[in-house]
Amino acid sequence: MMTIHWGILSTAHINRRVIPAIQQSNRGLLMGVASRDILRAEAYASSWNIPKAYGSYEALLADPDIHVIYISLPNHLHAEWIIKSLETGKQVLCEKPMCLSLSEMDSVEATCSRTGNFVMEGFMHLHHPQTHLWKSILDSGTLGDIHSLRSTFSFNLERPADNYRWHAAAGGGALWDVGVYPISLFQYLLGESPISVMASMHEENGIDQSTSAQLTYSGGRTGQFFVSFRSSFSTDTIIHGSAGQLHISHPFTNPDACVASIMRGNTKERLDVPRQYLYSGEVEAMHDFMLAGKIPVVTTSFSRKVLETILEVKSEK
Repeated sequence: MMTIHWGILSTAHINRRVIPAIQQSNRGLLMGVASRDILRAEAYASSWNIPKAYGSYEALLADPDIHVIYISLPNHLHAEWIIKSLETGKQVLCEKPMCLSLSEMDSVEATCSRTGNFVMEGFMHLHHPQTHLWKSILDSGTLGDIHSLRSTFSFNLERPADNYRWHAAAGGGALWDVGVYPISLFQYLLGESPISVMASMHEENGIDQSTSAQLTYSGGRTGQFFVSFRSSFSTDTIIHGSAGQLHISHPFTNPDACVASIMRGNTKERLDVPRQYLYSGEVEAMHDFMLAGKIPVVTTSFSRKVLETILEVKSEK
């Protein structure tokens, strides 16, 4: 069986989450990391036991021994380097958000079509078996007719000057950073985009520190979410149906901390939640596609629908 060789574009903090998923896989091998500073790249490679270090992003893309690129650059650079990676014959896993505009998405999809190469947005939670369990519960009718979904993801984010999340031009803000989680979860669970959106934002210096929104779907179903950089840590999801409620703690973060239960009247059934390293699913989904042609949950079509909802939330603030 072919071993998939990975290269990482940047030495971003998020890499520490994805690297173990690659290194633990029996189908993948982390071969290289690139930085614009060769000394930084070499030090990073040494600390993570990565064989190759590159002093430019272009050098990594030019290496024929690399099959797939993981992009963890600031948000505003994603589309540019997705396109460059695809054009050099690489497959791509890109951190969310993959694109910041529909024109960027158009260019990415056109490049995929022209080159025959593939990009997947890094919605790690959608590749985790615990999320697949929520989907199977909804699809089975266990909760009856679904009426509403409510989700929260908030935390206090420090403000170092070099953190792009605080800069509008770099695609900063709570909606781009963590609002994508409930929006993508609702899209996955319901299988459709909202038909209307209402939203409110607390903004400062051109970015939203907090965003709350209500999304209305077909049949009057609603999805509500609150995301914030300026609130105590909280992450949960509650799904209300005519026959019961599904309560989920930690739907987007450490799955080992996830507790889920179904409430029917006064009866509470605690669920056996599948355990798996949070980022392994997205890495293995790339391997499944590259080795067996299996289409993943997250396609560019799915990512486009999520992007459209994000942009609508921003326009309705």
